Amino acid sequence: RIALENLVLQGSPNANGGGVGVIVTPRAANDSAIALASWARLLKLDAFDATTVRSFVETNRGKAPEGFITP
Repeated sequence: RIALENLVLQGSPNANGGGVGVIVTPRAANDSAIALASWARLLKLDAFDATTVRSFVETNRGKAPEGFITP
């Protein structure tokens, strides 16, 4: 089981909001160790990779139907 504290994005918030609006929670029903979800986008990972997680967050930030980045 992956410890939640290992999944926290490191570093201070940046101009794009950093980790603001990112929720990390365990979910036993997932079929992968880690699942990143952003509306209709899903990325499954077998192991934590900070670069991949950060890229997913930065790529999908502001892609909600509302079309803006939450403060």
